[in-house]
Amino acid sequence: MEKEIKNINVICPIYVYGEFLEERPVILNKNMRLRRLNFGKQEDKLIKEKIYLPSIKYNYILEFSYNYDSQDLNEPYPSILSVVSKVEIALRVFKKGKIGIAGIISNSEVSPFPVVLDASMPVGENRYFVNQEDLKEFNEEFPRFYSCLDFAYQKKIVAFTWFNKSYQENDGSIDKIIDYTICLENLFVPLNSREKKNYILKGMEILGFKKFEIEKIKILYECRNAIVHADLEKYMNLKKKYLITSTHFKSWEDIIRKVLQIYIKNPW
Repeated sequence: MEKEIKNINVICPIYVYGEFLEERPVILNKNMRLRRLNFGKQEDKLIKEKIYLPSIKYNYILEFSYNYDSQDLNEPYPSILSVVSKVEIALRVFKKGKIGIAGIISNSEVSPFPVVLDASMPVGENRYFVNQEDLKEFNEEFPRFYSCLDFAYQKKIVAFTWFNKSYQENDGSIDKIIDYTICLENLFVPLNSREKKNYILKGMEILGFKKFEIEKIKILYECRNAIVHADLEKYMNLKKKYLITSTHFKSWEDIIRKVLQIYIKNPW
């Protein structure tokens, strides 16, 4: 069947707790950029009237042009979702804090758009960029970071996808522990290997992680093993033994983000 190439322009509102863009757009490639939302104009109206997001200001958007074969059943959705997800992953791996892609809106009535991806309310303690130095770093460094992530993502899609998935889970949840360990296993463990923890801990040691960071991942794996083997009593005992709170989950996330940042710069 002959291809029928079409083009749509897409805007994706970004939810974020904090400031992360200066006035000028951040150019990711020739067809894609991050920028501030034009309030009072048509795109502002689209967000309010088309996508039905909660009554909260979405100050930033991802904007890009997308070409697709209208004869392909995977186009433009879910294929376009993989493009959007990669930007979201890059934002979350680059820096910690509350941030994500809220939805996808096309400039024409293309099915199934508009769609809501995440209606999270960006409130809490986890700000995403809070000072002028951070803002400058983002505008200068993020395009290069996103470009490097492209190759790393293709090699280890599962690792990045499950790290991204962990953002959907609450701190303290069993699902979040599983998300974290799947991410690490895909980065460090050879195929068909039954031994997982030792490969991960040795890999982190080779990468230069500090002893206290490796010890925290040991605790993560003790919890993971209890969960996987359906030993709820053991898991509850581990929570009491290590006084596991949301602080542990934030520490695990920070360590795994650091691993992913190293991998993006030099994939192994």
